[in-house]
Amino acid sequence: MHSKTLNEILTPKIISVTSDAHVSKALKLMIKNKISSVVVYENEQLVGIFTERNLVHSAAANKIKFNTPVKELMTTSVITTPGDLEIFAAYTVLSSNKMRHLVVVDQDDEVVGIVTLSDLITHLGYEYFIEFKEISQVMSNIIFSISKEAAISTALQEMARISASCLVVEQDQYPVGILTERDMTKLIAGGQNIDHLKVKDVMSSPVFTIPSTTSILDSTKIMREKEIRRMVVVDRGGKIYGVITQTDIVKGLESQYIKKLQTIITDKELTIESSHKKLTDKTMFLDNILSSFVDIGIVATDADYRVAFFSPAAERILNFSAKDVFGRHLREIHSAHAADFSSFTEIVDSIWKNECHKFMLMDGSGSDGRYVKARVLGMWDDDHRFLGLVLIVRDITKRKLNELEIDRQKKKLVANNAVLSTLYEVTSIINQMVNTPKLLDEVLTIITSLPILQVKPKATMFAIKEDVFELVSQVGHSQPDGFVALHREMKIGDSLCGLAARTGEMIISSDCSADNRHTVRVKQLESQGCIIVPVKCKEKLVGVLCLYTQASFKGLDKLGKDLLTGIASQLGVALENIRLYKETKYLSLHDPLTRLANRRLMDITLNNHFLSAKRYSKNLSLIMLDIDHFKKYNDRYGHREGDKALVLIGQVLQTNIRNSDFLARYGGEEFLVILPETSLSYACTLAERMRRAIERETNVTISLGISAFTKGMLREEDLIHTADKMLYKAKQNGRNRLECC
Repeated sequence: MHSKTLNEILTPKIISVTSDAHVSKALKLMIKNKISSVVVYENEQLVGIFTERNLVHSAAANKIKFNTPVKELMTTSVITTPGDLEIFAAYTVLSSNKMRHLVVVDQDDEVVGIVTLSDLITHLGYEYFIEFKEISQVMSNIIFSISKEAAISTALQEMARISASCLVVEQDQYPVGILTERDMTKLIAGGQNIDHLKVKDVMSSPVFTIPSTTSILDSTKIMREKEIRRMVVVDRGGKIYGVITQTDIVKGLESQYIKKLQTIITDKELTIESSHKKLTDKTMFLDNILSSFVDIGIVATDADYRVAFFSPAAERILNFSAKDVFGRHLREIHSAHAADFSSFTEIVDSIWKNECHKFMLMDGSGSDGRYVKARVLGMWDDDHRFLGLVLIVRDITKRKLNELEIDRQKKKLVANNAVLSTLYEVTSIINQMVNTPKLLDEVLTIITSLPILQVKPKATMFAIKEDVFELVSQVGHSQPDGFVALHREMKIGDSLCGLAARTGEMIISSDCSADNRHTVRVKQLESQGCIIVPVKCKEKLVGVLCLYTQASFKGLDKLGKDLLTGIASQLGVALENIRLYKETKYLSLHDPLTRLANRRLMDITLNNHFLSAKRYSKNLSLIMLDIDHFKKYNDRYGHREGDKALVLIGQVLQTNIRNSDFLARYGGEEFLVILPETSLSYACTLAERMRRAIERETNVTISLGISAFTKGMLREEDLIHTADKMLYKAKQNGRNRLECC
């Protein structure tokens, strides 16, 4: 991005008032010029700034009268910046001070213009906007809203209380207007009595709205064309989804500024080092040059190491007075301040070796410390005769603190990136492997390998259905079969996992074996801790994740907990997807009424058995049965009772076949039984057993047709056709009987 300066974007026209001017005058200027602030002078000196927000806060506190002097309401802590400041840094100043206006001054501290957030947005390059695609990425989801029937005095108090630049006027979650600081300014300037006014009398309506999918670039163009500073973001149904303001749009500048900061510091360091070299090369101009430095302190000695020059900047940086050290020997100064003189000896040795001695002076540490960078050089004439020492000091506290902050931000970004990468990897696996049995195993392997969690390569995943735990995945257990058996049928409330499921809260135990809440124990379990995370999908508990730690585990920091919460959310989606997949697959292959296999599953199963019988010359028999007079049954008792009869018949048939047999609802009141490796004669025996059971345990009878595989059959349909013919024959011969081919 091209780094523009404030001089390039400022508004040079300065609207100002004197500090004794009445508020009424300031308001007229603000309304006339469509601006949100005026600069305040006193005796031709900048003393403050009067903004719309000052007006709202004062009006809310009942402190405002039109003849009130501006100085009583203005903001006195005016932030001024030089015109060569880049817009990156300008936004940081605005953001850190929670301001919308910056007063720009020249080298003589004369005001040359004002810069607002609107100016920043107007001059942002296209490359800035492509870093974010949609306004949903930067908009604020915190919406300050109010009813249109509310009193305008209530709105005024609310805007002052939360320091909001606007309130969205809503009705049934739909935006019907917006109330801004500028609306309040116009209202107050008009001198109306607000005691009986309502929000709907003052609000701007209709309000400008945009969908949440609008690009930031497009939303910026709209703001510019409409000359507005904010818009209401709505969802597809037109309901309030958020608010996008100029502040939200330019937030990205802060991260851009951090990236630029290190480059700026490095460039300045190189410039200063170059200046140092020139100083040593041009000793004849030393006094004039040294006195000109304002941020670099210079101390020079003569050949006897007595202080001959002590610049004003050195006084400020080293906290010494020039008159107290001028003419004194460095040894004497060291002794007076209890300094280690061996360091002075070390410096002198370096100088006589034509080396530059560098060191750092520190007072305190971290954000409370003060840092001074120092270097000592020798001065020599053309005949290489020693003339003295030059000590160059520079207070780099601000730079050091910036470096510390950059390092902190970098570490934070690295940690956040690791979290996001993990969540992305977990999400990718879940999206790619919805129905793969090893899905959860792979996810658990990823989780247990994360350094930030400091857990063992061992984990357990439970799904929860109807308050009963089902172990769906585990990795790293030395005795998996025993572990599975021990945790079978575990319920909510049992042990630590059940407790986490019941409370819905993450549980961290430093030693499971010593924790009285841990009631389900594996024999000969080594001492270890655990982290148990409830797994939810759309606020519904669907499972529990258990990770294992060393017994000395100290717990998780906020980042680790947030990471596990995010992973648990993804696992919740995975468990729900797996459940839905299994349920969908089951429903696609089973009859929803009887829960028996449907025609589709029957075709697959019969095809497999038919091919096996044909290839290996195995026996294969088929029973097709039909309920006798079922239409009359439905006509007499109703279809609901007919459905109950179908379910009961399916249950009776299921209990009267072998585990190797396959029962399916063929269609309507017809059922089909596949009998692998079964001869025709035995199939007839089984069919007769089923017929008697139906006659005995229900109030209907069935007719059955039996067929068996023969070498002449080419397709499984031949087997079904033969059984169907036998069933028809049984019907013809009186029903409640069976016929074999």
